[in-house]
Amino acid sequence: MTQKLDKLVYGILIGIILPLIGSFIFFGIKNSSFIWSSMLKLAQEYPSLYISYLKLGAILNLIPFFIFNNYYMQKAQRGIIFGTLFWVGVIIYFIYFGK
Repeated sequence: MTQKLDKLVYGILIGIILPLIGSFIFFGIKNSSFIWSSMLKLAQEYPSLYISYLKLGAILNLIPFFIFNNYYMQKAQRGIIFGTLFWVGVIIYFIYFGK
């Protein structure tokens, strides 16, 4: 069963989607008065404000990384690393070139 799930694509998708969901959750917890649509609008207008939540969301990639490590799913682990590096690139871009 784990051999079917040990794909690079699955790891990349999890590595990209999980930090995004996690950052939305962290943002929603911190600013519970905002509605989700206003949060997306605020993230587009002020990306530097959203970067701190995205950093917290990227840390969530450790959870599936260690789960894949326990099941010896190295290809999926590589995908998690690629997804994390994608978000690191986005964060660095907005820190140095953002508004």
